Amino acid sequence: MRGFAILGVILSFIFVIVLTAVFPCMASDQAVSAKDLTYITEQFPPFNFKEDDNLQGTSVDLLEMVWQRMGEDLDRSVIQVLPWTEGYNRTLEEDNTVLFTVGRVPEREQLFKWAGPIGSSWYVMLTKMEKNISRL
Repeated sequence: MRGFAILGVILSFIFVIVLTAVFPCMASDQAVSAKDLTYITEQFPPFNFKEDDNLQGTSVDLLEMVWQRMGEDLDRSVIQVLPWTEGYNRTLEEDNTVLFTVGRVPEREQLFKWAGPIGSSWYVMLTKMEKNISRL
């Protein structure tokens, strides 16, 4: 892919954001049960997506494994699938909210408690060679 023109390559690790009680709990490290959390994701295959009205993906599978290890009786039916902006804003505004899967970037670093990484992602833009666009 090095030969392709790449505009704004974003290398981001994919993380599960855990935001527990936005600022009060972050300061006190107050424990919250997994059942007390709201879980939000978006359509972002292959990590999380709905197919035939069933929530699937590697992030969803991983979250279920975490619940099992914690001994929690939860399943993917408690996960809400929302548009990215709505899910992100709710996570910023509402206590005890988990948003996944999210790119960890410097602008978000101090906003959340992070768990992960669980993968990586590259975003690229391609064009024909004759367009003579140089790499940024």
